[in-house]
Amino acid sequence: MDTLGRGSSAGSISSSTRESDQFSCSDPIEMAVTRFTCLESVASGPASTFIQYFFSLLPVNRMKRAGSEPSGRIPQRKRNGEIAQYSTVYHTRDGHMKSSLILPLIGALLLVTALVAGCVGSSPAATASGMPDTTPAQISTQNTEPATVSMDKPLTVVSGDKAFEITILSQIRGSAARSLIKGANEFNPEPEDGAEFLLLQVNKQYCSGTGADDTTVFEYRLFAGGDGVDPIYVVMPDSHMGYPDLTLHPGDAARGWILFQVPHNEEVMLAYAPTSSPAGFIRIKSEIGSTPLSRPDDLLPPRGAYTYMDAKKSNELSITYQYTTFRQTLTYETGSGSKLLKAPDGDQFLLAFVKAIHMGNRDGKNYLTQTPYPSSFRLYGQDVIYTPVVLADKTSDHTSIGELYASAFLDRKECKEGFLVFQVPEAFRPDDGYLGLNLGVDHSNPSWSLA
Repeated sequence: MDTLGRGSSAGSISSSTRESDQFSCSDPIEMAVTRFTCLESVASGPASTFIQYFFSLLPVNRMKRAGSEPSGRIPQRKRNGEIAQYSTVYHTRDGHMKSSLILPLIGALLLVTALVAGCVGSSPAATASGMPDTTPAQISTQNTEPATVSMDKPLTVVSGDKAFEITILSQIRGSAARSLIKGANEFNPEPEDGAEFLLLQVNKQYCSGTGADDTTVFEYRLFAGGDGVDPIYVVMPDSHMGYPDLTLHPGDAARGWILFQVPHNEEVMLAYAPTSSPAGFIRIKSEIGSTPLSRPDDLLPPRGAYTYMDAKKSNELSITYQYTTFRQTLTYETGSGSKLLKAPDGDQFLLAFVKAIHMGNRDGKNYLTQTPYPSSFRLYGQDVIYTPVVLADKTSDHTSIGELYASAFLDRKECKEGFLVFQVPEAFRPDDGYLGLNLGVDHSNPSWSLA
């Protein structure tokens, strides 16, 4: 896909004597041009003849301070090879000059000022030392094209002093996406002829910077064949919460599902576009199953424990995946009573039971430690990465299928266990995937075989 870059052009100034006489004070390649170079250009350029002429009008050795006698005659510009006229300069007794050329002299000085100001204005901002001001924010936005990454990598975007990571956590496309949308509300639209629905779970992480940042679903557009399309507003299923409208602060994240309509079986790109111009693209493969995910060579078996130290290096934790089971429905409690969640036609719920244990303290000071969040787990299929179902309106972790896994603070020898819920196709089998846990860059993130 072609993307538009931003260029710059050098300004030019023409002398009043010949249209072909031009000089440039801002070269788009030599970005280090300073105001001193511009001044030198004015002094040495074709306009110098014009300037030198007016300054020659002030020959001090010809001035007479007595009386009001003429101090000399200065030839004006030639017209058709002949001197057009003479102008007489007079001085009064107090030494102040009167002349019919005062106004032309003032005009010349104004012209010189304009030429120099034009040069300075067309060059990079200069510091007191005369060198251009090249702050990191300016450098990062000059002559840069939007980055493009594959779907398995985060897109890093820098805007001023703010840095964000945009990640596609999961995708559902075609008939599975249609079933989800139509199952959520009977009035939700159908895809048009030759098109299909694409559901993307997108995460925006505010990595660093200062101040707040407002995020919305309409920061994203999908490009297919060069045409950008906006998200479709529908009633989203409870199991796939829509992307939220939030105000983020450094360290915050926004996560949710976004629905698009795309040409059937065509490669598309998600654009992060908080303004009219995309800041970057994430390439999405054209067909589900076209690029199978590779399985790690060091998969832990079921009930195999992964032990690690917490961030403070104070406590040791053990994480274990136990077993998998499947369900079509589950019931949970909300503020308005019990609620039934049913898997859409063609899908089912995969329940992965995990357990976290506080193995012991090592520093004798900080005894409490926090277990991983459910969102740190991923279910890897043959061609799709699934994230746990989020029940945003639940008031308890107790459900009809048992207790859901949740992050908790544990003291020594305490444990936290429960089910992670994933929505997968009915044809999904434990041998088709594996469970992964992302503990961050300080750990070797473990993975478990489901069977």
